[in-house]
Amino acid sequence: MAAAPCRGSWTQQELENAMRAINRGEGISVREASKQFGIPRRILRNHISSGSTEKRLGRKPLLSDEEEQLLVDRIARFANIGLPLTAKMIRCYVFKYFEKNNRQHPFTSNLAGEKWFRLFLNRHPHLRHRKAQAMNPARAQKLNRFVVNDHFTKLEQAIIDLDLFDKPDRIFNLDEKGCRLSLHHQQRVIALNSNE
Repeated sequence: MAAAPCRGSWTQQELENAMRAINRGEGISVREASKQFGIPRRILRNHISSGSTEKRLGRKPLLSDEEEQLLVDRIARFANIGLPLTAKMIRCYVFKYFEKNNRQHPFTSNLAGEKWFRLFLNRHPHLRHRKAQAMNPARAQKLNRFVVNDHFTKLEQAIIDLDLFDKPDRIFNLDEKGCRLSLHHQQRVIALNSNE
């Protein structure tokens, strides 16, 4: 007995060719097209009745491609401004989105499911779990255009006053990078891959 073919082992092109052969009236039946192109008859019948040639396995996703892309863009935007979202925050946001729009969903306990979130990350491999870099809240508030411009204006003036333009070996950075100012634990957040 031959092994059953893998689920969805046929290609989009094979599906389109099979549907064309059936619809053109070349005298080919659904059964013959199924054997010739290696696509299950039930799949061919479903695609013929719906008129769709798009190959999709499994159940229909809860969010459309456009909605998922908007969510990915929002996650990236928050990460870029220094406020990355945790998995729980994203799951809560998605649950509230479904509730606000009165859409059916299988979620319970005011959060989108862990499985849904895991599959969402699989569909968007450029999003990854990362450890958040701890930053003192007071320091984060100071990171704005006015404060940064003021800092570099003062730095330039100090370099001019001390005549250090031609002596870069006398300029040192004394940032407090190793000093832990708070005892908060690092959270795992969702952010874009660093290599993109």
